[in-house]
Amino acid sequence: FLPESGHAINDVSNVFGIVIKDNLGFGIPNIEGHIVDDKKNTVTNFKVNQLGIGSVSFTPKENESYTAILTHNDKTNSFKINNIEPKGIVLSIKHTANKVIVNLKTNRATHKTIKKNKYTLTIHNGEVL
Repeated sequence: FLPESGHAINDVSNVFGIVIKDNLGFGIPNIEGHIVDDKKNTVTNFKVNQLGIGSVSFTPKENESYTAILTHNDKTNSFKINNIEPKGIVLSIKHTANKVIVNLKTNRATHKTIKKNKYTLTIHNGEVL
């Protein structure tokens, strides 16, 4: 479970990439699963494609932990989602037909510490900055 921007933060909608592989490194197709909180409440569901790759979006809450649960070959597997931080910025990029949309999201805890700072967004295409 890989956060889209390299890390996930509390109280912001985060996208997690999902890669499910067998012991030989091949993707396991069409696995379905769900993410639960500490109280075993289902937060969201997911399904990977024929290559064992998918994504899921959810908003982690502060002081809560999350576990992904999936079943394959009559065996239930669970994976802690450990990479959720209290502060940070989530960067996501979406391509459309003729545009690229860059989205930056943060939570209140982070905003308090960065709101007066100045930032520059740099785009590089491999040749031109």
